[in-house]
Amino acid sequence: MSFYLLRFSPFAVALCVLTLFGCSMPERNSASGALPVTISASKSINPNAAGKATSVSMTLYELRDTDNFNSSDFFTFLDASDPSLTNDISKIHEYILRPGETRTFTLKPAADVNAIGVIAAFREIDKAEWRDIYQITPPKSRAWYHLSLFDSEKKINIQLDKTSIIIDEVN
Repeated sequence: MSFYLLRFSPFAVALCVLTLFGCSMPERNSASGALPVTISASKSINPNAAGKATSVSMTLYELRDTDNFNSSDFFTFLDASDPSLTNDISKIHEYILRPGETRTFTLKPAADVNAIGVIAAFREIDKAEWRDIYQITPPKSRAWYHLSLFDSEKKINIQLDKTSIIIDEVN
């Protein structure tokens, strides 16, 4: 009988160690809702009449819904005159970016936020792509035995080019 127990004890010990290891793993940022963000302004951003790059004001919105954000014009954002738009906004972050500047930070959106909206006040707003949206996807549920040590973290890259905004997800 003791030989039988000794034969299976390494397996039992390994199983216990792996189970405890899985339970003690730190929570990943994407599971906790944190979202690393990098904002990069190109060196030719927001050109003036002489073609020289100038600073631009950028606003990042944590959105509950995107319909009103997509349908509003630029000046509605400035004067906050649309109550349905303001109801869709959970939080506002404002930045002024110089040509060539990069900023990195972590957003911690509320549970009811399902998108990140970005607008930029370019000089020639009528000719600019001044708005973009990133949809936040909920984290996938995983089996208890799935080890996520090698999974890549979801990151957002916001690129402000000459007169446009591009939001990409980077893994």
